[in-house]
Amino acid sequence: MSIFEDKSRESLVSVPEGGGVSRYDGRSFTSYTTAQGLADNAVLAIIEDKKGNLWFGTIGGGVSRLNQDGSFT
Repeated sequence: MSIFEDKSRESLVSVPEGGGVSRYDGRSFTSYTTAQGLADNAVLAIIEDKKGNLWFGTIGGGVSRLNQDGSFT
């Protein structure tokens, strides 16, 4: 499991047992899985770059980037 707080102070938590990532903005949760474009649902690491993009290191799918517009690349 990985827990991360981004620059906007939103919390991101990788969900155990391959459940993707959940983002908490202080009011509600948003879930990210392969259905939203995440490379793999088993996330080991979360970091943020200078531009505010979030990067997720996964077990089986490599690295995914969550862009500020909410899309994955």
